[in-house]
Amino acid sequence: RGSGLSELPDGVYIADEKCRLIRVTSYSQLKEMYNATFAKSTPQEIRSRRIHKMVRDWFCENELQMSFPDERTRKAETAKAAGIKDKLLGMNVQRLRGVQEKLRLIDELKADPNISKEQLLNANKALIQECRAYMKKTAMPPKGISADKAGMVGDILSFTMRENNQLSKELNLVSANDPRAVLDEKIRAQKNKLEQREGYLQRKIAAENERLVKEQDIQKVINETKRSCDSIIERLNRTGKWQKKNSKIKSLLQEGSGFGEKTSFREIKDFLKRFSAQAKAENNFSLYAATNKSSERLGSYGLADQDIPVSVRVQNRQANIEYLQNKQLELQQAQVQAQVPQNQAGNNNNRQVPQNQAGNNNNQVQQEPQPGLNF
Repeated sequence: RGSGLSELPDGVYIADEKCRLIRVTSYSQLKEMYNATFAKSTPQEIRSRRIHKMVRDWFCENELQMSFPDERTRKAETAKAAGIKDKLLGMNVQRLRGVQEKLRLIDELKADPNISKEQLLNANKALIQECRAYMKKTAMPPKGISADKAGMVGDILSFTMRENNQLSKELNLVSANDPRAVLDEKIRAQKNKLEQREGYLQRKIAAENERLVKEQDIQKVINETKRSCDSIIERLNRTGKWQKKNSKIKSLLQEGSGFGEKTSFREIKDFLKRFSAQAKAENNFSLYAATNKSSERLGSYGLADQDIPVSVRVQNRQANIEYLQNKQLELQQAQVQAQVPQNQAGNNNNRQVPQNQAGNNNNQVQQEPQPGLNF
């Protein structure tokens, strides 16, 4: 479209079927898009390995030149990162020890009201190094639980880089022509430009409401699953019908009983799939039918960022809808206010016409009034 690739900010880009460039801001985004693209086919193994390795290496060797265009975006991204952090801290994985240690250190620093931004900046740098070390030792492309962990560590890496860029701007360590400041300003300007377009906010609000309905339904499935697991465990404990052969089902029931505010879309999908398979293997057709129905229900939803707790997604979505509605109201009020002076000016002009004409009549020969005009 007349602009060169060399003018783009440093980063990783993917072109879609319409040749539109999509910027990848975290390794997990590549993983999700790759899985969606080859959902019904098998990618070329060598090409897949090289693409995943290239993207991973870029984030391990380069700085993400962006922070947050506004405080609202920063709060939403912070909430997402907090949900992913909780999941990482809950994992008993030896390779994650370094990342977990640095995450706990940052939590301790933030708990201190007198902590300085410089200290947070340095603690974030240490976390970035640990995340990169973890990613470099991860075989590409990762599979199964390894892929999930790599995606979450990649998200923490990208968020921490953005947070450090924000802190650097607040500490005046970023000049006006710094790529980080320039890109944030461009993103902010583009968002404002889009919001001014006729019909944009209405379409955006409608789309966000559709996503909210999906996320609330997923949250409902999580809550229903937890209640069902609690009920079955309570009933079996009361009747004493636990048998040795039920150990796998019991373990799954206890897992589901622990679902709540921190449960992600990926977790509930994986759980229902495993529970359904185990219930079928044990000929427990009532449990199989129930879990299979819920699994099919979730299968119709395609969500990005599947490791973010669903409750966080709902909270951020509601906040975003509220912002868009307030922005829409603000623009409507601005339009009304802009029309008021014009109307007033128009009324003033109408009142001034007789005065001007009367003034002109004093200087000119008196003319007979034209029919239909009332002076």
